[in-house]
Amino acid sequence: MQDQHQFQLSSDTSTAKIIKMKYFVLLFVAFLALAMAFNSVQACLSDGSTCKADGSMGNCCSQFCLQQPNTQTGYCA
Repeated sequence: MQDQHQFQLSSDTSTAKIIKMKYFVLLFVAFLALAMAFNSVQACLSDGSTCKADGSMGNCCSQFCLQQPNTQTGYCA
């Protein structure tokens, strides 16, 4: 009878470990998603920065690059 009780306790502990691992993986994935979102926000060009309308120099935070037809570059507006 005592052996069954010990097995039951070890089974509960392994279930608790699995639950903790699932939460750890979930938190890790959430942290990665936040880090990638923060990086993409930081990657845009601020207003007044030099840019190209085709986005080859990066994208403006405002999503608008003012480039005149006969110029090589423009600026973020």
